[in-house]
Amino acid sequence: MTTPQEITVFLKKFKYVLLQEFVFIKRKKNLDTVLYLGIKISYVKTLFAQLTYKDYISGPEKDKDRQGNMVWQFGIHVQGEEIYIKLSDDFSFNRAKCISFHIATYPIKYPHKTT
Repeated sequence: MTTPQEITVFLKKFKYVLLQEFVFIKRKKNLDTVLYLGIKISYVKTLFAQLTYKDYISGPEKDKDRQGNMVWQFGIHVQGEEIYIKLSDDFSFNRAKCISFHIATYPIKYPHKTT
């Protein structure tokens, strides 16, 4: 299992790059979630700046769409909805990329969160 320290290292780099450029993949599911929640993509960026190792679900795992890249999964609660997040570690061009941001299909298990 990925340690809190490893997750924190990834998040620190992601948040640093997030300040430079943010890429939100505009898949229907992602856009529908933003619309449903009544938030702006700029607010999604604010939510990502608040992620911690406790929000971690899994990863890093190979990105099935981009060879050589890895993805990390996180979850958060927004307006009473559990949101599934998938972030890329592809920081080329100094871009922080969100692949998925949608209402979770299944309840999420957070290995580092204590209740």
